[in-house]
Amino acid sequence: LQSISTALAMKGRPFEKLDLSFIPFGDAGFSELVEAFLDCPKATPKYLLLRYCRIYNSYWKISRLLQCPDCSLVRIDLRNNSRLQSDTAEKILDSLQNNSTLKEIYLPEIRSNNLWEKLVPLIFNTTSITATYASNHSLVYFGDGKSQPLLVVNKHPDKKVVAAFKVIDHYFAHNFNVRLFEKMGAPILAEMI
Repeated sequence: LQSISTALAMKGRPFEKLDLSFIPFGDAGFSELVEAFLDCPKATPKYLLLRYCRIYNSYWKISRLLQCPDCSLVRIDLRNNSRLQSDTAEKILDSLQNNSTLKEIYLPEIRSNNLWEKLVPLIFNTTSITATYASNHSLVYFGDGKSQPLLVVNKHPDKKVVAAFKVIDHYFAHNFNVRLFEKMGAPILAEMI
């Protein structure tokens, strides 16, 4: 992996796809790889495939990379490594709050009963119209293979349309209330229209 880290630093621009699956580099190698991407975030590939790499306890490090504004990851595949603990899965979810590039994250089996309850506010935050509008509209797949109908709306290519749909669906589809427009800031309303 040292040569990959060196190549990343020298190249300075992303690989389209980096497939390191079936290379058993473990937690130490995964940590080194993430650090290399953090040192040169513009070199992060769009597609990162790390299946069967013997990753056990360092999944949380990917959350640091996903928070980086220059990270260009569109898809990451970590399946077929050890099980993911719920607190680590929650850290990964939290890191996606302001991430607008990642569309798919495939994870190993997750030990959690309520992880999907935590996914809902990330994708469809209904605490306010502004929060709904600012929800993550990019993610279309999260998890270990279970279907997530909530993410289907994010598949639309125009993210302003996705945001407007979520606001209209939650606040106006069932019981139109003109007072909600008063609570909306002018910039949010202008963006939706």
